[in-house]
Amino acid sequence: MFSLKTHAIISGTIFALLVLPGIGFDVIYDETPTTTGSPTMDTAIKIGVFTLFLALGFSLVPLMIKLWLAGQERIANRILAVVRGRGSTGDNVGVTEKLASANVAFVGVIARHQTRIVLIAWALYALGFAIAIPAMIQDGFFSPQP
Repeated sequence: MFSLKTHAIISGTIFALLVLPGIGFDVIYDETPTTTGSPTMDTAIKIGVFTLFLALGFSLVPLMIKLWLAGQERIANRILAVVRGRGSTGDNVGVTEKLASANVAFVGVIARHQTRIVLIAWALYALGFAIAIPAMIQDGFFSPQP
């Protein structure tokens, strides 16, 4: 998997590709038109925007996992620094050390298997999409009518 920064750039770019055309239409036409006048173009735009929406959803999964892991790492480092700073004189140090080590162990499992977690989430997304797309087509989601 890519780094956190790379995933953030990918997700941000896809989000910008979704938002900027709408802003551009608003500036050009003073309001966003509901159709382009061409049924073929309307369908192509709907498919393109829906594809970008799906890509954004898929790209956010690894980004959220990376953000969560980065946050957990910072939390664990702070807890361990506090525990080590107290020494062994505090009454709750043993409990805190156990909690910190349990958290580190859990986060370590997630960190080691993050690619699998992302692939499982993507598989669930794809399964949901495979179930939903026939109903979307039947209901006219991609038809040129507004």
